Amino acid sequence: MTEEPDIRRSRIARVALVLLLSLHVLSVWVFPYFPTQDGSSHVYNAAVLAEYHEPENYRLRDVYRLNLGLFPNWSAHGLLAFLLRVCPPTVAERILVSLCVGLLPLSLLYFLRAVNRSNTLPALVGFTLTHHYLLKLGFYSFSLSVPVVFFTLGYWWNKRHDLRVGRVLVLLVLLFSTYLCHGQSFLLSVLILTLLSGWDACARRRIKPALVFACAMTPIYALALHSYVTMAAGAFKRHLRLSELLEYFLSFGSIVSYRAEHAYVGFALLALLLALALGSIVRRVREAGRAGIARALDGTEPFLVFSVLLTVLYFVSPWSVGSGRWVNDRIHLFVFPVLLPFLRLDRLRGAIRYGTAGALVVLSLVQLGLATHTNHNLAREVAEMVRGVGVLQPHTTVGLAHPSRTGPEQRTSDHLGRIEHVSPFLYVATYAMLESRDVAFLANYEASLPYFPVNYRESWAEGRSSVASILPDYVLAWRLDEKELAATDAALAPDYELVREARHSRLYGRRTPAPDPALWSGSGVLRLDLQPVGARTAPGSIPVLPGTFYEAGRFGWLSLAPRTASTTGDDPLAGDAIGGHEGGIFRLDLPDGRYRLSADTGPTDRVLANDEVVEGSHVLLVEDRRLTVVFSSESGGAGWTCRSVEVARVE
Repeated sequence: MTEEPDIRRSRIARVALVLLLSLHVLSVWVFPYFPTQDGSSHVYNAAVLAEYHEPENYRLRDVYRLNLGLFPNWSAHGLLAFLLRVCPPTVAERILVSLCVGLLPLSLLYFLRAVNRSNTLPALVGFTLTHHYLLKLGFYSFSLSVPVVFFTLGYWWNKRHDLRVGRVLVLLVLLFSTYLCHGQSFLLSVLILTLLSGWDACARRRIKPALVFACAMTPIYALALHSYVTMAAGAFKRHLRLSELLEYFLSFGSIVSYRAEHAYVGFALLALLLALALGSIVRRVREAGRAGIARALDGTEPFLVFSVLLTVLYFVSPWSVGSGRWVNDRIHLFVFPVLLPFLRLDRLRGAIRYGTAGALVVLSLVQLGLATHTNHNLAREVAEMVRGVGVLQPHTTVGLAHPSRTGPEQRTSDHLGRIEHVSPFLYVATYAMLESRDVAFLANYEASLPYFPVNYRESWAEGRSSVASILPDYVLAWRLDEKELAATDAALAPDYELVREARHSRLYGRRTPAPDPALWSGSGVLRLDLQPVGARTAPGSIPVLPGTFYEAGRFGWLSLAPRTASTTGDDPLAGDAIGGHEGGIFRLDLPDGRYRLSADTGPTDRVLANDEVVEGSHVLLVEDRRLTVVFSSESGGAGWTCRSVEVARVE
């Protein structure tokens, strides 16, 4: 008679789980953009990663280099780069966010079922955590790491008493996957697994399984030591005040983003979890008094200990270590999920059990409602701002005027007013750059950090050219106040003109200079002799050296990649050459019209002129007073070589 109600409750629980999961994932797809602080920057860099190998993207290849080492933060970028090969950027991003949102409660369910199949009710906490603060910051790799950690813990707990070779390999793969997601999550998972293994060995009074586990974990321990030393050794550390940490903890700050109202959900969730933890402790104390300590303990006690340990780590850890930040926030997100197996909600009965389940469902729905309302309004503003940037010309660079992560304009919404904690408009301009081909964003904070797969080349360190004459093609003034806009107008006036203005943005384009009349007042033929410094110049030609950088109105190199010059004979035109292993970009300003272009290059070299392939003598139309010639090699490491270029007017 008792089996049918249990089956019915189980079915209701499954239906509720599917409905909640569907609602949370669906909330990611109903808006044109998913507003986060750094999410668009991740998508942009993943697009660079996906398109970098294409020779036509020569501006990206000149500004950036690929950092292909094995380090954390690869997971989100790699997955996005793969998705961008088959779907648009906003779709790829929402698929990734759906994984972050959907896998978190599922991983907690798997973790809880691994520890105790009947104690799955606490998994409902996962739905309140899904739209967490770090996800809203756009930390996609870290957000992926959280469910991977709990899948790893659940797998180990399931197999801990029978760790055969195949299972050890699966465990190592899961841990390495965590490392590829985020270094801090990886270190926390290694710490918890090691302590769990030691605890289990002591509880069973069998040391051999712990020793076998420790030996199997040797490569993981080596990687963890390397990660810790790399991140923490000698790095500058910044600690938050105790009052700040307490306020964050008591408001359950890891789920508070955008709006102060999220803190009310945090207070309620913290109170509920602490009450459940206290109730679980009292129940065990009573059982110990009646039947003894051995009968009162059920094996989930280490999770209480680890939750307390994580709480201590939260309060004593620095907020930032070197370039790594939000350390306390990341630890806090693990404190209560680790506690969940200790909360034996399966032992609750009647109204208390249903009331607890109802409270968890209501909190998750309130949190989802707040997040959805916020996303709806912010997504509209993001769409308006992206449209305001307009379509950019391909093969260009874009700088950002006065980027400020925490300025009032970045945290003020037309629809929501003051925004707390997150700057959702900071980098969303990069969505517009994804609509154009080969646009290099020069305010790309990820490219300045060694633990991301796309980095600036040394000549473009921190987004600034090492050659003063090479300025960005566009400068975007993004959500600046009137005083900042006036200062920007004055600073850019000599070199730029306003090409587009919208509600929160101004786009300035570099002025197209009038071509130097001295270059074209004669026969209408321009011969360029590419040569080393000090070499003889061919008669009737103009010398071009490896360091002849672009000069407005004239000509020169736009690319900053290394170039070398050589001399192989006495003929000053055929014997001198400039070459390089990376693409060379050369710009020539000239009057609009038709021109015949010919370049003396190597037999396997590839020449593009205004996106047209040049083979032999090539006629092309110039309509914007600019001729951009790109030299590259189709033979891989051999590099390209060019001896001379001739440009002649065609009447």
